[in-house]
Amino acid sequence: MKQSTFALRFLLTWMMAAAVSLPAGFAADPDRPAIPAEESGTDASRLADADLSEQVEIIVRSDLRSSTRTSHGVAVSLKNTSDEDLAGPIVLAVDGTGVEALTLADTNGELTDGAAYIEFVPETGTLRSGQVTRSRRIGFTSEEPLPLASRRAFELSARVVRPADAEMVAAAEGQPDEEDLVPGKSYTWDDVRHVMDVQLKHTPELLKHEGIVGTAVGEDSSGNLVVLLYTMRRGVLKELPGSVDGVDLGQEVVGDRFRARPATDRVVRRDGKTIALPPVARGGVNATDDGAADAGDVADAGDATDAVAAAPANAPSEASIDISTGGESGASADLVVSDGVLDPTERCPRPVPIGVSAFNGLGAGSAGTLGCRCIDSAGTQYILSNTHVFALEGLASIGDPILQPSPGDGGGADDVIANLVDFQPYFLPSASGGSDFANGEGVNVMDAALAEVVPGTVGAASPTYGAPSRDVATPVLGMRVQKFGRTTGQTTGKITGLNVTVPVAFSVDIIVFVGQIAYQGDAARPMTDAGDSGSLIVTERDNRPVALHFAGGGGSSLGNPIGAVLNRFNVIVDDGSGELPIAAGVSGTTGGAVAPLTPGDMTNFFLPAAHRHREAGGAARGK
Repeated sequence: MKQSTFALRFLLTWMMAAAVSLPAGFAADPDRPAIPAEESGTDASRLADADLSEQVEIIVRSDLRSSTRTSHGVAVSLKNTSDEDLAGPIVLAVDGTGVEALTLADTNGELTDGAAYIEFVPETGTLRSGQVTRSRRIGFTSEEPLPLASRRAFELSARVVRPADAEMVAAAEGQPDEEDLVPGKSYTWDDVRHVMDVQLKHTPELLKHEGIVGTAVGEDSSGNLVVLLYTMRRGVLKELPGSVDGVDLGQEVVGDRFRARPATDRVVRRDGKTIALPPVARGGVNATDDGAADAGDVADAGDATDAVAAAPANAPSEASIDISTGGESGASADLVVSDGVLDPTERCPRPVPIGVSAFNGLGAGSAGTLGCRCIDSAGTQYILSNTHVFALEGLASIGDPILQPSPGDGGGADDVIANLVDFQPYFLPSASGGSDFANGEGVNVMDAALAEVVPGTVGAASPTYGAPSRDVATPVLGMRVQKFGRTTGQTTGKITGLNVTVPVAFSVDIIVFVGQIAYQGDAARPMTDAGDSGSLIVTERDNRPVALHFAGGGGSSLGNPIGAVLNRFNVIVDDGSGELPIAAGVSGTTGGAVAPLTPGDMTNFFLPAAHRHREAGGAARGK
């Protein structure tokens, strides 16, 4: 079978490297809003405060100024003067001011020596070599108005420090750690890490078995951790030992394989019903006046060849459709067509909400989803989706227009909302001659692309759940999640698989992905369908981003861990607050690949910081 041949080919080099690829110690330091870096030391280095004053310069950018009679402040920046990137947290500990009447205000914590500090770079951030942080006001208070002579006598005495990790210190002192247990579970984070290591160790052997197309960490019906097998048919589990290295095996039937594909028709699905929307003329920036695409247009994966009829005269017009973004904090579900169907395939009034139809302007006949708005430290706004949506599976060019709605939903040259600035190309086994699993060669961890927003054209909120948070959630099995996407609209479900390793079918090749997240919809319905590619998966409770959706198979859907994606592009999810990230850099614009993450690196995206592997690993950065 072609599937079995492919799996064997990609696994040969993996098995040769398994002995060195699987031990504990792979460490990208992924995280939520900022760009993580590799730990600059061992766990022991976080048991005490580390002085970084020789590596980081303190830049005082103003004199002491009084904002009120008893409130004062000074602007301070930090600059990494060393040749190495410095992992967070990085804080400024104030030891003195030369003015006894001043008291430090608005601190973030205390060092082990009792000195109060202000955080400049969060635990999950990086201060890159040569980088200067944004200025931050260090506030002070006084009981009485400060005389001019006292203000002139002000002299800041401070240290730059990486503070000790309180959790590690507590554990070293033998104190119980409340974070050991996974929330709502009977197992610990260390149990999750152990099962992931077992999964990675045995995946090469398991994928050689006829009928197995992927593996993950999942739960059995009793809530116990298992190595989950994605299979082509029922009964595969009966052909195998019941466990590997003491960890039970589980099974989920997904069919022949997972697939990543855009929509190529005008069909949407709501509450389990299939609904045919009014047809529209085929769009795209090169579409002719009669709606037909020029022969030179680039079509995306699975692009349909049959023509789409022109829209009838009674089709809803833009004037009859209303999306209110609710400022930048919320949105209303007012985008409605006949029978009360929420229709994200329509051309939305600008600024458009997230989760609606959007695609590369050269992808004639295809449609995908605008995942979310992002922002970098320069304040530049971007929109995020998949490489197979915004970058035509890597065949696009930097600068390509992104249309809302997608060309397949009638979008044309007047519907540009952004331009492609960066994307993660695929590592293709067919091009590399196989996969070097240990080093991340020939395997993939994300299907992601970024486009710079045309000012004023894209909002931060969805039409249903509002704006996503900028704080990324650590995925947990059973976690309730939701999304709003082009084809299935608003859906909810739960996470069912962590650290998914599986080949995914694209039009260009069958591409191996590792370290993914699997989720299923409620009421035995898929959470996504073709055209939802690029949707942002967020928690149902508080809208924290979890994954960037890109593929599906059987009743399951797959997403890239959103922390890995944000790190790749040096951006954070834009919650509409207007607050800029402190430690993120400026997004790159080369469209080139970055150093791949290894399977061991990816396990860190499924663990809180205190439970991640800490030894050196192949961390991928945005640039």
